[in-house]
Amino acid sequence: MAGGTLTITAGIATSAARRAPRVQRRARDRSIGAALGVVLGAAVCWLMHRALADDALITVSFARTLAESGTWGVYPGLTAHTQTSPLNAWLIAAGVVAVGHPIVVVGSLLCTCLGVIGWLAT
Repeated sequence: MAGGTLTITAGIATSAARRAPRVQRRARDRSIGAALGVVLGAAVCWLMHRALADDALITVSFARTLAESGTWGVYPGLTAHTQTSPLNAWLIAAGVVAVGHPIVVVGSLLCTCLGVIGWLAT
């Protein structure tokens, strides 16, 4: 009976020993994926920060107005209901309240989102 217990215990220990490198490899791969996402986001932000298109500028305007005056619109005091992506505007507005620079917040949000995507993709 003692020999059987020893074999089972050795089998469990061997199985755990085999899993450890896979878990470490997966954590490393996820970290690399997240880092690549952040680097890609930073590169895109650096290349495009002066060339934001129409929808991006509208979103930044909504976020800045929301952060500064609490108005949901492009101009303080004039409410509008034409925002393409309200969640994005709310997240940017929260960042503008904390940081104060909308373009920095947009770049940080882009890096964060691409880092999470890189983490989840691996």
